[in-house]
Amino acid sequence: MNFVFITAEVVQHPSLADTIDTFGINKYDLIAQAICFLILAYVLNRFVFRPVIKMSDERRREAEEASANAEKIRKELKETEDARAEILHKAREHAEKIISETKAGADLLREQEKIRTEQLAVHILEKAHEDAMLSHRKMKIELKNEIADMIVRLTAILTEKNLNSEDRERLLNSAIKAISAEAPGNGAGAPK
Repeated sequence: MNFVFITAEVVQHPSLADTIDTFGINKYDLIAQAICFLILAYVLNRFVFRPVIKMSDERRREAEEASANAEKIRKELKETEDARAEILHKAREHAEKIISETKAGADLLREQEKIRTEQLAVHILEKAHEDAMLSHRKMKIELKNEIADMIVRLTAILTEKNLNSEDRERLLNSAIKAISAEAPGNGAGAPK
């Protein structure tokens, strides 16, 4: 708005007005262009830049939350693995104790106890493995849902844009490739 007042002062000042006429500038066109520029700057700021910045901040927040959730899942998986190792350690200790006690007994009794202990250890391993797999599947499902949500949002944005079908397809394919490259579980070191 200050620009309009400065322009009005320039128009009223006779020596500057002569200078403007010397360069062949139409002062009314200059004032109209300045007003149009200010209106355009306001509209762009209000309806384009602010929503884009807001959307960028929301996506950054969502990415941070996803990262925190992934870290939490990693910690829980490590705790599960540690608990599994502790259970295995205890199971092995228990098996060794039983074996040492049964050595004094009959060979048949010793073999029966050994088989029972091994079955218990296998069952504990299977249970721990099932728990780890369930946690891994849950994490994969959540990741797939997030990727699907991102693709849906991207598709919605692309459909709002006035692009031809070739540009839409090219942008959609490049976004899907970028999302696939960033997603864990695509051979980038994530467990499968």
